[in-house]
Amino acid sequence: MREKTMKNIMVIILLLIFSGMSFAQVKPIKGGEKALRQLDQQLKIARELLRTFPNKEAENLIRKAETLRTEVISLYARRRFNKAAAKLMAAMNLANKAINLLSRIPMERILQQVEELIRRAEQIVPGSGSKEAERLLRDARKNKNLAIRAFRANQYQKAMEQLRVAKFLVERSLSLVEGPKGNIQERLQVEKARLDELWQRAKELTASCNNPRADRLINQAKRQFQSILQAVNRGDTKLALTLYYNTSRLLLRAIDLCEGRDLSLQDQAREEIEMLSGLIMKARERIGAADTPKNKLILDKAIQLQRQAQRSFEEGKYNIALRRVSLARSLINRLWIKAPGLSVEDRARQELSRLRADIDKWNKARVRQSASAKPLLRAARQSARDAELYLTRGRVLLALESILAGNRFISLLETTLTEKKSVSRQSVEENLARLRDEIARRASMSETNPRSKELIEAAQKFAGRAERALRRNENELAAEYTQIGFDLVRKSKK
Repeated sequence: MREKTMKNIMVIILLLIFSGMSFAQVKPIKGGEKALRQLDQQLKIARELLRTFPNKEAENLIRKAETLRTEVISLYARRRFNKAAAKLMAAMNLANKAINLLSRIPMERILQQVEELIRRAEQIVPGSGSKEAERLLRDARKNKNLAIRAFRANQYQKAMEQLRVAKFLVERSLSLVEGPKGNIQERLQVEKARLDELWQRAKELTASCNNPRADRLINQAKRQFQSILQAVNRGDTKLALTLYYNTSRLLLRAIDLCEGRDLSLQDQAREEIEMLSGLIMKARERIGAADTPKNKLILDKAIQLQRQAQRSFEEGKYNIALRRVSLARSLINRLWIKAPGLSVEDRARQELSRLRADIDKWNKARVRQSASAKPLLRAARQSARDAELYLTRGRVLLALESILAGNRFISLLETTLTEKKSVSRQSVEENLARLRDEIARRASMSETNPRSKELIEAAQKFAGRAERALRRNENELAAEYTQIGFDLVRKSKK
């Protein structure tokens, strides 16, 4: 009997976590049929809970909600939409109250489970020598404490989300110090099945969710998934497992955003910086002294972006921090993806193809209607054209720099809907003047090698575009062009 009850609890917990409906209050939406489906899903969850945890008060709330549902159908049929919407809202509120009332016991059970996992981890993780395991355990404790706080405030949805994250983190911490459970092929199959399930759920939700932050996470997961496939094909199972875990977290965050379980920008930035730290740690382990200069430069750039993201986070610039994380993650993905037999030019063409696919996506999206986004999309298109022209002339270095610039503009597009950024024209003009001085100094040096001359030439081009953007009052774009110019000058000194 106890075993059957526990099975029921786990089924309900899964329903609560992975259901397309949130515990949070759902606003009536246009289209009575869709709104009724939402209410039916809420009532289904409530009935599932009630069967395992009988409660008279909750049963009355569910019965009232079902009565209101019948009245809503009748009102919709008579085209009395305003009254129907009001009753639908009332029914949803009643269903939510019932769910919250009935959620207490499963919440307590999963809390006990997480606390037991943390106790076990506390016995073996400290002193294990694994800094990553220790960090994951610390984060699990933080999420558990946040869950307890939310639980005491009757915020069951928020508590469940924090517990889910805590469970994921502590299990990862334990797996790092306890060693594998089962052979590695079995673990890969388990992670693949889990990721496939998350992909399907994320695909269904993001099709109608219209959340740019979720879209950004999905795009990062897609790029990382290509790295997983290549790692599996090469037999690099340890890397594949790491990337499976990381990609699952990206998809879980996207699902949370689309289901209304939204973290603040601050919390999201903190979590993604931590995830990036894990990837960089893995990259450091794999990029040894004998690796190629190109891979070392890629890793150095990713580490530099990680530091910039951390500084932006500390300054409260969370959207900028997220943008830096996205760029760093894209760079690290290039370390995992191998293209045997391809020349540098062929790899550049592959990168250009990916940039064009991103541009096409944004071209089709509603963001193209945004006044602040249009200049960025135009700049990304110009960068792609530059790259194509450079490749036809055999100037692969400049082609790669143009592709990198295009990716920066695409990354900036991903934050333009969530952050109204104001850039001072005066600050851009001052920075542009400094850039011009830097370019002139570097160009005058007689010992400058051909590679450096190419990079200075590119920096001059971006300075010119910054000036033209200023004349069009596109301050944000001008600032980005100027920063790219500074980056190119810095590279020319190496």
